[in-house]
Amino acid sequence: MGENARRVEAIGTSATADIITISMINKANRITLKRIQFIKLLVFFFMLSIGFIIGETLFSLMVETDADNNVWYRSRLLRPYHAPVMATKKNVDEYLASTNSFCIYDPLLGWCNNPSFRSEDGNYCHDMHGIRTADSINYTINKEPNTLRIALLGDSYIYGAEVNFENTIGCFLEKILRENNIDAEVLNFGVGAYGIDQAYLCWEKTAYKFEPDIVIFGFQPENVARNVNLIRALYSKKEALPFFKPRFVLDGKTITLINAPTPIPDSLPAKLKNMAAWNLSKHETFYNPDDYMDSFWLKSKIVSYGLDLLAENRFNIYENERPFYSLENEPSNLTLKIIDRLRREVQANGADFFIMHIPRNLDINVLLNDESLSYEYLYKQLMSENNVIHPESELIKAAKLHSTNSLYAPSQHYSKKGNFIIATETAKVIIKALAEKKKIRENAS
Repeated sequence: MGENARRVEAIGTSATADIITISMINKANRITLKRIQFIKLLVFFFMLSIGFIIGETLFSLMVETDADNNVWYRSRLLRPYHAPVMATKKNVDEYLASTNSFCIYDPLLGWCNNPSFRSEDGNYCHDMHGIRTADSINYTINKEPNTLRIALLGDSYIYGAEVNFENTIGCFLEKILRENNIDAEVLNFGVGAYGIDQAYLCWEKTAYKFEPDIVIFGFQPENVARNVNLIRALYSKKEALPFFKPRFVLDGKTITLINAPTPIPDSLPAKLKNMAAWNLSKHETFYNPDDYMDSFWLKSKIVSYGLDLLAENRFNIYENERPFYSLENEPSNLTLKIIDRLRREVQANGADFFIMHIPRNLDINVLLNDESLSYEYLYKQLMSENNVIHPESELIKAAKLHSTNSLYAPSQHYSKKGNFIIATETAKVIIKALAEKKKIRENAS
């Protein structure tokens, strides 16, 4: 028994030793595996860091840094932003030194067409009142007897940027009406980069004096956002217009004009340098102090670009507009109130008022895909309160026959074809309205 017990004990001891050995080997293997995994992880992060450094270096070669230390990748400005003080000062200096500026400073409007201006190529001419016209023509405030005078109000789409005068909406409209035996005279009060507020103020300052029979306001939807802007350089980051603009603010059930008279251009760089101290900065929608704050992550240009790309890209840029067009938000509320005031003043002046819908390239593409416009509800509200000219159906037909791009010039204003379609649809509405007024007069007599 004693011998057997010893043998059993020896076997047990040996087995225990084997178990301990195996356990130690397994533990060593696990430690080795963890070390291998850790080394692999280190290698992965090392390679990732090398790749990031190479990527950051290459990306840094593709970006541009301007005089204000703003970093640009193509047309995209990367955060953190820097106030465009030097760029604006350069634009101001060039404007002050110029003897033939396209636009000039205006205390009420911010800027306006330079009276009697003529571009070097002769494509852009203004009469003595700043109205776009053919070369060497000046409109008189008093119209000729039996002439139907039409005033067009709006931005560069109404003005006819990127086409000569003969291919603008106004010129086409006048020609079509005359071909229909209507002695029409169309005055083009369009000004590049105008908001809806400035178009209204243009009526209030100048256009009303010409006593038009019909006033047509060109509703280009982007201008809704311009209604809540005070400094053009903050709205359009590479904009060369060195001007402030006035704007309205909601004041209970009415609207109140602020930043009027607008400060002179010379004061703009200093204002941009110290925006936080400006008492009106809270009314500048396109100034967000957070965009100008540096952070550890934004020191990387790739990270900054990636974050900006996620926030706005070609898939979501149209949807990002919708807050501006919400009937619950300030931009759309201001739009409705400004247009309502314009319509009332036009009618009180004895003229008929129309809104001309001016859809952009991306809007036509949305309609071609049977999707809803980003400003759908605002547009419906405008239609419920005003006489609206709808050229979109004919524009869509033309886009299907040719292409959307055939309707637009390189910088996305309307081409000759696009302007002609809009003018044709506008003429149809005017001819119909005149016939109805004539019928009413005949019945009354």
